[in-house]
Amino acid sequence: MSSAIEQTPVSPKDRRQFPSDASIAFLWLKNEIVAWIKEPAAVLLNMAYPLLMLVFLFVIGGDAVRKNADIATPAVALLALTGVLMVGINLPANGINGVRQGDYYYYLRTLPTGVGTRLIAWSGAPFLLAVTSALVGLGVGLMFSSARYTLTQLGLLFLVFCAFALCTTAIGVAFGFLLSSRTSLAVSLGVSFILLLLSGAREMASVPTFLDMTAKLLPSTAATELCQSILTDVDTNGWWVASLAIWVALALLLAVVSIRRDENSKFS
Repeated sequence: MSSAIEQTPVSPKDRRQFPSDASIAFLWLKNEIVAWIKEPAAVLLNMAYPLLMLVFLFVIGGDAVRKNADIATPAVALLALTGVLMVGINLPANGINGVRQGDYYYYLRTLPTGVGTRLIAWSGAPFLLAVTSALVGLGVGLMFSSARYTLTQLGLLFLVFCAFALCTTAIGVAFGFLLSSRTSLAVSLGVSFILLLLSGAREMASVPTFLDMTAKLLPSTAATELCQSILTDVDTNGWWVASLAIWVALALLLAVVSIRRDENSKFS
């Protein structure tokens, strides 16, 4: 019987052509960017943290801070770095968790893509918005204070912002897949403020040895120290470069594992 059954050859025109991973990643990323643009409140609220800190710094410090380039220049850069931290972690952590609650998420899971495409799609928009937040902070600081940067300093700061944004958005993506809707907001904000406070406290005052050693291991401290080295023209400590690179690799690995875990879970 099997010999009597003849398979009709499929012509090239009949073969279904699936889109490439690159095209899926591009379209998915574009849709994510549009989705965030349609909900500007979430983006603006996260971007508002460093801008509010900048306003309080200029208002409370007055002309002594605003017109003093030695104070304003590093302060503006570090507050711009705060924007990367807040936007990078909080947007994907809470955005992904929100998408996972809807039916559209089940469609996204059926797309014929690998984990790399999904990582780019989920983290691309928050990464761009995190870097944008830093650039906006720098622009506001340049307009309303005596902070000044050379082109070389701006270029190096941009590289630090991008590296730190890779780390924070990957952590945010992992939170979005690992945490429930009830805990994602609290955990993402808590982690953001812990990183901010530990790194900031180390810069402003002497802290106990235990806290100082803990702060030295954090990605926020590595990014802060790199910014300080760029602005003071001091030779960069290789540990801070290595530390930030290690954190980027670990954060990306955690995000990949989280996405894989979600792919292998049941539809429920």
